[in-house]
Amino acid sequence: MPQRRVVTGRSQEPRQRFAEELRTLRAGSGTSLRALGERLGWDWSLFGKMEKGETLGSPEVVQALDTHYGTPGLLLALWELAAGDHTQFRERYRRYMALEAEAVSLWHFAVSVLPGLLQTPGYAREVLAAGGLRGKELEQQVEARMGRRELLEGEDAPPFRTILSEAVLRTPLRDAGEWRGQLEYLAVMASGRM
Repeated sequence: MPQRRVVTGRSQEPRQRFAEELRTLRAGSGTSLRALGERLGWDWSLFGKMEKGETLGSPEVVQALDTHYGTPGLLLALWELAAGDHTQFRERYRRYMALEAEAVSLWHFAVSVLPGLLQTPGYAREVLAAGGLRGKELEQQVEARMGRRELLEGEDAPPFRTILSEAVLRTPLRDAGEWRGQLEYLAVMASGRM
């Protein structure tokens, strides 16, 4: 089957496409981020983050944008596709994840946070929440991070080595039970994989 011809030249990835459409609509209207924020009643920095693909915003914000740009339902539909795309990592990490999945060996050095491949769900959730993720987006990123751990399982798993700074092991999670679970998981991985 011949490959499909790209008509618009824009991203085929839902999250990136949503951000591109937001940028295109705002640029076409000649509106600055500050002016958009003032007109719609949200902090202008939210719109900047949405246009960079750093956050999706809420459905209420997207509906307000649909109304503002006169695109009834279009942006909300793109938002739903982007929000529902569980296989997507945040844009800035995708290239790294693709390389990691193809690697024949993996070496990590961790100064302040455990490598994602060694994180438990509780650890990942706390670290990602500290980075500003919330709600459904947080849970999607935790699921995606846990999915990466499959890379270290099975007979075809690449050799994995890591050097952890003492600070990584001396910075506990807020929940003592989650921290204990993380340390137990590290001990299991160290005995079988490192």
